[in-house]
Amino acid sequence: MTQIRTPAVAVLALALLGGTAFAQEADIRPPAERYRLRLHYNTYSPTFTGDTRKGSEDADFIDFDDDLGFQDERLFDARGIIQFGRGKKLRVSYSPLDYHGDQDAPKTFTYGNTRYERFTRVRSSVVGGYYSADIEWDFIQRPWGFLGLIVGAKAIDVDATVVDVADNVREVDTYRVPIPVAGLAARAYSQKFSFEGEISGLSAGARAHMYDANGTVRFHISDHLALQGGYRILRLTGKDDNDELNLRMGGWQYGVELSL
Repeated sequence: MTQIRTPAVAVLALALLGGTAFAQEADIRPPAERYRLRLHYNTYSPTFTGDTRKGSEDADFIDFDDDLGFQDERLFDARGIIQFGRGKKLRVSYSPLDYHGDQDAPKTFTYGNTRYERFTRVRSSVVGGYYSADIEWDFIQRPWGFLGLIVGAKAIDVDATVVDVADNVREVDTYRVPIPVAGLAARAYSQKFSFEGEISGLSAGARAHMYDANGTVRFHISDHLALQGGYRILRLTGKDDNDELNLRMGGWQYGVELSL
């Protein structure tokens, strides 16, 4: 008969007990944070400002508001989060950009190879999207909430069009600007409410730089459903040789959060 020594049995038992204890370690996170999939939908009403130039370093900067007559628009912001481990999250988001202007030029300016005379009717647009994908690691997890590190990328993909209506002459340029980002995200819970702040950004040298920051307050109807509102600011600059695009957006947003 094969004999098993007592010390070996003791070591095996301790290992099994330790593994079981680790597997059953208490989850101290707030109940609303124990999700696998989280979805956000916000209505976003930012003030849109910025400028652009095309052609050379001596080309005019064309202001979206003053020179092209862009109007503020109501947009949406959609986000999805997959939590594949405690405090380990894969996050993606999308916001459309759809701005248009139609007015007589208040001054003479040059954009690309076209000169637009003062009082010429100019029709213009910036249309595209703002995307993000990142990993969040909550290195602090407590019963009150979390503090996490963000690493990923954000990108803007837009077509800018400026048209001389009378002469049917147009300039069209495409800006695709991916930027690696890093940042922090935090959320604290208090009874039926939670408070979240996030900031991320980075510089890609002379080619591009950006930052994106927001603060949000939520009322939790349950651990799975919350109403949310807050303020968001976005600043982005993208350059391609002598072409340049500068966007600034800031405004209130409100919507809903679903956690599954």
